[in-house]
Amino acid sequence: MTFKYRVQGAKRLERAFADAPRRIMRGLKAMMGGATELIRSGVADYPPETAGNKPRAFTSGGQNVWYERGFGSKWARKDGSVGERQTSEALGRSWTTEVRGFAAGVRGIVGTKASYAPLVQDEKRQAAVHKRHKWPTVQSVFKDKKQEIIRLFDAVIARIIRR
Repeated sequence: MTFKYRVQGAKRLERAFADAPRRIMRGLKAMMGGATELIRSGVADYPPETAGNKPRAFTSGGQNVWYERGFGSKWARKDGSVGERQTSEALGRSWTTEVRGFAAGVRGIVGTKASYAPLVQDEKRQAAVHKRHKWPTVQSVFKDKKQEIIRLFDAVIARIIRR
């Protein structure tokens, strides 16, 4: 997902860059770091647990499987023991941010390597069960945080131009 931000006062910003490019780039990277952290923290928050996350005792013909966050699938056996399969890629903790500076500006990246992330947190690919349990999508978090990010960008750009 790409977000483009148009700088008001671009000519003054160009002059500021000519005067102190390293200082300006540090400020822009910090600004982008704040923006990416807003997104990361929003997608990293898990919704409340449901009955599907709670351990249970074996019931003949019943639902004997649950998903333990941070571990994976578990199931109650008839003999009272618990079977388990460690499948969790710790989605919430796996979200990372990166900020890159280059000649034309800065780029912020928020991502995860969890293989199942799109099925949990992508607007177009989210499974119905995750939608029902109100897992936030990357796109919905961005929409929720967009105005806050724009205010952050506006404030940092204005500060750079004033110097």
